[in-house]
Amino acid sequence: MNSDTAELLRVYRTNALLHREGTEAGNSRKANRAYEKIISAYRLLDQSEQGKTNLKSLLADDDCGVRVWAATHTLKYAESDALAVLDAISQGKGLVSFGAETVAKLWRAGELQLP
Repeated sequence: MNSDTAELLRVYRTNALLHREGTEAGNSRKANRAYEKIISAYRLLDQSEQGKTNLKSLLADDDCGVRVWAATHTLKYAESDALAVLDAISQGKGLVSFGAETVAKLWRAGELQLP
């Protein structure tokens, strides 16, 4: 992994954590700031095969919020792996589980619009 990709992946993961924390705490300002950084990093990672491969590696992250974001952003090229992650997380409780369920449902219905 080159240093640019490693830095983008670090930014993506860090902000996915911050987004989950902000969401669970009801801190929309924190969650929204993190969201913008997640999307910026995702758009750059999505431009290369190395970036996509490294993003897919986050499907196995320890944090469920990171896994949901990674699954969402890998649906178009790793659909079965991403849906498996979303379905597993959706079995839990809380906002992250609800988010995972919603993303999977919208994807299956062909209604999910990815940036």
